[in-house]
Amino acid sequence: ECATARACGRAGTIFCLSQHSTRSIEEVARAAPDTIKFYQAYILRDRSITLDLIQRAVGAGYKGIILTVDSVVFGFREADARNGFNALPPPHRLVNYDRYENKVVNKYDSKEKEAWDQNTEEMFDKNTSWEDLLWLKQKACMGLPLIVKGIMTAEDATLAVEHGADAIMVSNHGGRQLDG
Repeated sequence: ECATARACGRAGTIFCLSQHSTRSIEEVARAAPDTIKFYQAYILRDRSITLDLIQRAVGAGYKGIILTVDSVVFGFREADARNGFNALPPPHRLVNYDRYENKVVNKYDSKEKEAWDQNTEEMFDKNTSWEDLLWLKQKACMGLPLIVKGIMTAEDATLAVEHGADAIMVSNHGGRQLDG
């Protein structure tokens, strides 16, 4: 992630750091201080962690927040299950969760299910609504633009903007959420 952020800066484009990165919010900010960086977030079951993660990104100088809404429940990843990918290989880990170890870390690498995404989805709040978008905008974004990623219909685009989105990103999470 650090090298990619630096390359984006050299190319003059925006870099977006995933909440599920293997380098921390702060480490990437230090590695690419001149790159425009956005932070991609999920709403977690523990909302205090969601807020803290976004506030860390704001504090580290990220210029926008991208909320992913199209992957609260993942499709079954047959290739991951077939290849035994149900946890990150050592020494990799989702470092942004390190300080919340007691609450989160065991979820994403639990190996309880056959594919890694099915383990990580246990962290996500599956009962979000449009009101949660307003909550996030008011409580965490600190005036930064909020982009909602995963919008697939004109009706949802309108609702997203009505509930605080500054922009939308049409996405089906790389097509991995679709059958066939």
